[in-house]
Amino acid sequence: MKFEDGSFFRFPNTRRSFSNLREILPVRVVPRGGAITELPRTENPDIDALRFIPMNAADPMTWAQSLEANYTDGILVLHKGRVRVS
Repeated sequence: MKFEDGSFFRFPNTRRSFSNLREILPVRVVPRGGAITELPRTENPDIDALRFIPMNAADPMTWAQSLEANYTDGILVLHKGRVRVS
């Protein structure tokens, strides 16, 4: 996996690339610009009841199935300044 040939940005290499970016590109730590602020939360525990049909697919899937199918390690959904899903 190399930066020069673009293979670092091709799936499934992207997962490893983003977790180990310091091995691929020069990076610099940037300090935060201010105090940490807690965001208000209004989470919906029934999010997995949501079913949808992905593009170029015939079968519906749940929220959880979509995260697993895309190798998603974490997600945060904000709506009108409130945490809806984390």
